[in-house]
Amino acid sequence: MKTALICNGPSQDQYVDLDYDYVMGCNIPQHPVDANVIIDRNVILYWAAMRESITAPCLFSVEAWRFADEIKFRKYILEHGKFLGLLPKPPEFYNAGHQAAETLIRNGATSIDIYGCDSYFEDTVESSTNKYVDDHNASSEKQRIKHWRINWERILLSHSDVTINFIRKSQ
Repeated sequence: MKTALICNGPSQDQYVDLDYDYVMGCNIPQHPVDANVIIDRNVILYWAAMRESITAPCLFSVEAWRFADEIKFRKYILEHGKFLGLLPKPPEFYNAGHQAAETLIRNGATSIDIYGCDSYFEDTVESSTNKYVDDHNASSEKQRIKHWRINWERILLSHSDVTINFIRKSQ
């Protein structure tokens, strides 16, 4: 199954629909997706305030799902067919992109083109999600980038049977 994963970094603008079998997004997608991964409370809070901002069904971290209940938004998600399920508890420093990639692999992806994962190549945590929610923590940027890269390497090594391509902007 040929899939695309659209993360939130600047290179997501390289995404072109290449007749993928399935397209997954993260947080607040900037492109049409078949499904979306939400792991952060602040994304739930934004979605509750801006209900048309996320239109695809979603997979949720347990923390995000509990928060949706706390703010009385779970009913909306369920009534509008936006609940796909709960994500397994991730290793430390897994972001929405890691969770989405693992989900695609569990569901039969044979190839994944990953767009918007700029932190894999550059020392940046720039994210389109930051246009909508305050998620910038400069003091932890280097640590997050380091661990995100380690986690991508773990995914690549443990799923060598899946072709994973990181699509980046031309240099």
